[in-house]
Amino acid sequence: MKQLDIMLANLIRNGRVTVDIPGIEHIEAAFRQESRRMLEAVEAVVFSEEMADGEKIARLKELLGR
Repeated sequence: MKQLDIMLANLIRNGRVTVDIPGIEHIEAAFRQESRRMLEAVEAVVFSEEMADGEKIARLKELLGR
C-alpha cells in the first residue's frame, strides 16, 4: 500500500494525474482568511508603539510558532 501511495504522489507531482477535490474553494478561502488574520496580527505587532523591540520579537516568534 505504501508503494501505491508513493507512485500516486509522484504521478500527481509530475502532473500526470490531477486530483479534483469537491469543495476545495472552501478550503482555499479558509487558508486565505487565516493568512490575512496572521498578517494583520504581525502588522499590529510591528507598528505597535507601546511595545519595546524585544517584546515585538518575542511576540512575533510566538505568532509564527518559533
